Amino acid sequence: MAGGRSGDAGRSGGIRRPCPRPAAGRRDRAARLPPLVGFFRFGKAQAERGELLASAPKGWSATVWSARLDGRRLHFRTAEGRFVETGTGSVFDFFGRGRSGSLAGRKLEAVPQVSAFWFAWSHFHPDTTVAGPS
Repeated sequence: MAGGRSGDAGRSGGIRRPCPRPAAGRRDRAARLPPLVGFFRFGKAQAERGELLASAPKGWSATVWSARLDGRRLHFRTAEGRFVETGTGSVFDFFGRGRSGSLAGRKLEAVPQVSAFWFAWSHFHPDTTVAGPS
């Protein structure tokens, strides 16, 4: 059976690929999403371009939340695996919920994101620019 169906481990140029490349000219959902807003690091919050990236401590899950609330830019640091908003001292959890402080009970807005292993991402998006830490 020829390669090309989803799930086939087709061959291309002698390289075994886990699944085929998208058809030429096809734009997938990931291509329409905004540029990368953060870096995955276990249990650490990093804000970049106005967004907050939160990752599950000791896990592979990641969620991305807007670092704006009521039109105001928030700034975060991590403390003992928690995300602390530096201006108010409010603590947010992995689900974007304010758990304590003056922002308790508030929820950050989810930002669409794609979590992928690099080998898979680079296969389908070979022109991705890789930038080092600044």
